[in-house]
Amino acid sequence: MKIFRLLQTAAFFTAAFTLSGCTDNNSNEEDNELTYNYTFETQDEFTKQGYWVETFNPDVKTIGYYPFLVLTHSAQNNGGVKYWDGFTPVRASDNADHDGNWADYVWGSAAGGGYARSQNYVLGKWNDAESYDAVPKNPVCGIYNQVPATPLNITVCNSSYVYHTMMSEEFALTSSDYLRLVIKGVDSKGEVTGTVVHTLAENGVVKNQWEQISLSVLGKINMMYVQLQSNRQFGETPGCIPPYFCIDNLQIYYLY
Repeated sequence: MKIFRLLQTAAFFTAAFTLSGCTDNNSNEEDNELTYNYTFETQDEFTKQGYWVETFNPDVKTIGYYPFLVLTHSAQNNGGVKYWDGFTPVRASDNADHDGNWADYVWGSAAGGGYARSQNYVLGKWNDAESYDAVPKNPVCGIYNQVPATPLNITVCNSSYVYHTMMSEEFALTSSDYLRLVIKGVDSKGEVTGTVVHTLAENGVVKNQWEQISLSVLGKINMMYVQLQSNRQFGETPGCIPPYFCIDNLQIYYLY
């Protein structure tokens, strides 16, 4: 399966990182400090719409970014109807309005590409059946560290599908409508270490640019997961918010 290659090769992303060693005065052991900046660049194949060719492969359960990071992914094929959720790599620059014909165009960011004009980024698709009240056993949009680490920051953006849906006349956006992205950190004991809430839409404004947000409040974690919150229902029917979001440029600090 292709997923094993993704977990093993450094060519799957372009990582800007610093590596330094320091010696503990009380021992001969060496502590290694690494800060990885995952820009999610990949050499894998994409469809003409810009999504990863394995997106609808039900055998793919995770997406690996060498050497430490694993993102959740799930796909189903029910009677020829294909579904996916979690995360998938994308290479899509189309941020036009495809009102009434979104099925083939859900992949782009509202900014028209990745952060700082990067070619690739990651699209997230959340499932609102997931509980807000407790840490999910298997989060839909989970980001796992292979070793405990401290996330520093991440850039996020609305998907073009979400942006144009909320801005459409049919959606009838009001000043009281909001959309928030929520990221929670989880430690080795399965307990929440902290929560970051970032607004994607409020007061009649739907954001369409990448924004960097700090994750330092999460502290040292083994996993973090992403959810969406809104006063409106989620879904892909009129009046609902499609449960998509985009991430890029995830910076994580490792000490091991």
